[in-house]
Amino acid sequence: MQATQALDRLSIQLLGDFCVTVGSRAIDEREWTSRRARSLVKLLALAPRHRLHREHIMDRLWPDMGPDDGANNLHKALYVTRRILEPDLPPRRASSYLRLHHDLLLLEAPGGLWIDVEAFLAAAKEAHERRTPQAYREALRLYTGDLVPEDHYEDWVIAHRERLSGLRVTLLVELAGVQEQTGDCSAAIDTLQQAVASDPVHEEAQGLLMRLLVQAGRRHLALRQYQALQAALQRELDAEPDTSLQALYQDIRGGPPAQGVTLHAHD
Repeated sequence: MQATQALDRLSIQLLGDFCVTVGSRAIDEREWTSRRARSLVKLLALAPRHRLHREHIMDRLWPDMGPDDGANNLHKALYVTRRILEPDLPPRRASSYLRLHHDLLLLEAPGGLWIDVEAFLAAAKEAHERRTPQAYREALRLYTGDLVPEDHYEDWVIAHRERLSGLRVTLLVELAGVQEQTGDCSAAIDTLQQAVASDPVHEEAQGLLMRLLVQAGRRHLALRQYQALQAALQRELDAEPDTSLQALYQDIRGGPPAQGVTLHAHD
């Protein structure tokens, strides 16, 4: 059993619902009897090269505890996590997936380690290079939700979540630019509406959306879009829209858009 298990692939989903699959066995939600066991897997999955110093883990998961108590809790969480991943692991047998090497804890899998965040980042990089609608769609398909939303208020996940969410919006804006270039303005509008739903204060996306709505003969929606942006900026940042957007708004209100007032997606 152990020899077979050692060859199993370890798949970890962090975007949207947290899910871990060992080989063909998806670990049931009820098997995660320890919240810190889940957090331990998430931390290592997000870490560069999937390894972290034990003190770093203790600082993240038990920041208010002393070294001895933190080390004891880490030992317990590690014990529980190993047995969730490998229920048939014999006593004192080394884990195939979690290995403590000196003071570094390593997440690995002899059968391969797949993490959706890494797949998304790789697909996003390829989309930036290829700049085709299909490449962008493939990358966006991998973003199945915000990063581990169950840990919404955990400090160690906030920066990761914001970076990935921001990358998704960037991909949507770039896709809209490609769709516009190919003449599919309706699709570009739909794509930009997804972007601003995720980030209401993204001024580039809002400006592009306003301009395309005017081109589609939906001037009233473009005006409403600006007002929504203005309200969001005031609420979240206590700021006003960029002067170029203010000019575009006045231009839309006044009649047919002037040729000089346009916004374009960044190359």
